[in-house]
Amino acid sequence: MENKNKRTYLLLMMAGNGTRFGSSIPKQFIDINGEPIFIYLLKQLESIDCIDEITLITNPKYLEQTTNWVASFNMKKVNNIIAGGQGRSRDILTGLKTIKETAKDDDIVLIYDATHPIVDFEGCNKVTELLHTWEAATLAEFHYDTVYSINKDGTIRSVVPREELVTGASPEGFRFKTIYDIFDNATIEELNSMTSAGAIAIKNNLKMATVQAKVVNLKITYSADYDNFCKIAHIDRTKEKSKVKEKE
Repeated sequence: MENKNKRTYLLLMMAGNGTRFGSSIPKQFIDINGEPIFIYLLKQLESIDCIDEITLITNPKYLEQTTNWVASFNMKKVNNIIAGGQGRSRDILTGLKTIKETAKDDDIVLIYDATHPIVDFEGCNKVTELLHTWEAATLAEFHYDTVYSINKDGTIRSVVPREELVTGASPEGFRFKTIYDIFDNATIEELNSMTSAGAIAIKNNLKMATVQAKVVNLKITYSADYDNFCKIAHIDRTKEKSKVKEKE
């Protein structure tokens, strides 16, 4: 029977430096229409009813500024703002330890990457719903084009059945105790080498359900990705040219 008293915690991963993006500041803090892009994302996440609490794992150089932005934009569901920067998996463990004081074993944890600024509202809700019966679930982009495996020289080796492949998207979701125990017992080598919670979970034989994404799984890595985001989100590029500056 579904436990209606479960709470849903979301860890927003935003501690990266964004070196491939080519900006003077990490991409999660780039200004769009007067607000940093992570606030644009947070506003969407806060509107999802099933999300109860949000923890930000931010770039340590921007810890104070992140706190100021959250306050000035009146983000109501953000309960914790902590410094990351040790690597994604170690940052996730830090986030899990932060919410351990209040999270119950069967509560739900969603892990969301700030580089995915377009929220799939239906997908987030479906992932959360699945976690009432599954230990783990993830939003995923299914493939419709032909998919190849390639040789080291870049030539095509074979066709991969596309129905067997998906691309991971945000959020990944887990029962709290399940994912906490996996991360808490992981070796430093595992935490350093694996860049997604799903990878560590699967290595520990945890079955993950998938939810097909209904919106574009856009990830901002390079400046061209940001250009595409602005087009999709109808962002006026003439208004976002000034960069967000750190508070002195």
